[in-house]
Amino acid sequence: MLVSLLFIRLRPTEREALRDLETHLLEGDTVDAIMRLLLDHKTDLLVVGLHRHSSHILRLWSRAYEIALDAPCSVLGVH
Repeated sequence: MLVSLLFIRLRPTEREALRDLETHLLEGDTVDAIMRLLLDHKTDLLVVGLHRHSSHILRLWSRAYEIALDAPCSVLGVH
């Protein structure tokens, strides 16, 4: 639902740029699963959402850093 609402707010040229957007649900260790996905799909760019709200999120920051170090593609962190 949220993705649909965001998509509606985009300008037509922005919608066209996102028409081939893919999402994936992964199982297993976070870093290993993401690395497998990046390699299997020959990914050019991984966009990672970053937030600073709790100790649980701090663990995710360390995972994001580990992914950024080992990723076979560019990584963009946004918040």
